[in-house]
Formats: sequence, C-alpha cells, structure tokens
Amino acid sequence: MKLNKRHLSLTLTVFSLAIVLVTFNHCGLDSLTKVKVNKKLSSSHSTNGVPDGGVEGGGDPTDPGEEEAEIVMQEVYVGVKSFEEIYMTMSVLTGVAPNKDNVDNVYADISVQLPSDNDIKSFISVNQVAITKLAAEYCHELVDDGSLRAMIWPTTNFNEDASTALAGAKKDRIIDDAMKAFWQITNAQLFEYNMERGELSLLIDELAAGEANNQTTTRNVIKATCTAILSSAHVTML
Repeated sequence: MKLNKRHLSLTLTVFSLAIVLVTFNHCGLDSLTKVKVNKKLSSSHSTNGVPDGGVEGGGDPTDPGEEEAEIVMQEVYVGVKSFEEIYMTMSVLTGVAPNKDNVDNVYADISVQLPSDNDIKSFISVNQVAITKLAAEYCHELVDDGSLRAMIWPTTNFNEDASTALAGAKKDRIIDDAMKAFWQITNAQLFEYNMERGELSLLIDELAAGEANNQTTTRNVIKATCTAILSSAHVTML
C-alpha cells in the first residue's frame, strides 16, 4: 500500500473528525445557571382574640404568601475560531509564516470553507475538512524546514528509517512533542490525553504499514501525525 496523496488526505480527514469528537470532551463548557427565588411570607398567625384559623390584621387565611421566581436559562460559552484566527493560530504554533507561498495559496483556496464566525452551532463537516487541508500544508512546510521542525521535535531524527524512527519510545516522543507544542500542555498533563495518544499511535502504525523503510516514509508519517494534532479541537476551539 503506497502512501499516496489521496490515501493520506482521506486518512487525515477521517482521523481529524474523530479527534474532534474525542477532544471536544476535554474542552470545558463554561456554563452559568442562575436561579433566584424570593418569598414573602404572610404575617404570623395569632390566636389572641382571633377566631381559630383567622389572620391578625384581617389578612386572607387562604393566601400562603407571595412568591416571586426569576430563572435564567443555562448559557453555554463555547466557540470555534474563525477562518483568520485559525490561519494565524496555526502559523504561531508551527512557526511557519502565514504568507509562505504554498500556505497562502491553500488558504486562498479554502478560506470560504473555514468557519466564518465563532458560533459553534454553525460548525459543519466541510469546515473540518478545510481545517485539515490547511493544517496539512502548515505541517508539510514545518517538517521540510530543518530549523522549524527542530523547535517542535528536538530529538527526532528525520533522516532515520521508518522502522526505527516510528517505533517504541521514539514514536511516543513524536506524538508527545507535537501535543505539547500544538495543544500547549505540559509533561505532567500528558497522562490526561492517553486516549488521543493511543489513537495517534495507531495512526502512525497504519500509515507506516507496507511503506518503504526509508526517511521519506518517516517524514510523511510525521506530517500526517502533525496534521491530525494541529487540526484538532484543542487548536480550533476558543
């Protein structure tokens, strides 16, 4: 099975959509619920000179008092970055200039397919596909630039054959370094993302299976891993 562009694009799209669903659970929904109830009780009852069941002062004995209730429905504050915000966020995280020719060309082609505002309710599948395409181009430029990729993966040897570069502790380090760089998490927080790390590990294994055991495969698979992480909800959600 050759790692052609169509196969890579399809794999990235499907995986990124899955990552969005998984990571959405980690994105806290900041909600506010307010309920205020004010009660005004009627005058206290007295039996001094008042018939049994009567209310001193001539009040209606059947009136239990006044009750006022104000309920503010739950409001959820969560959103998605708009097209320009996604464009610039990916640039900051990867170090790739947003006006770099290939990135700029891709952005021009798919900008109308990116989210137009921050309303999460308007987010649709075509938005995620466009986000994945843009992330793929940023990751392509990142991995092909020796200085930039060293900032994200300082200990990874991109000239190493896939069988050793994409296995064991080296594979884990590729995933963890990218998660820390793009999701802005610390070493101590990594254990919270075991599900995502497991999915990314499977992705690397599937993409490397059947491919040539050389540095080209190593770089292509890292680009795919980078794309899945960079296009996830941790980056695109507000």
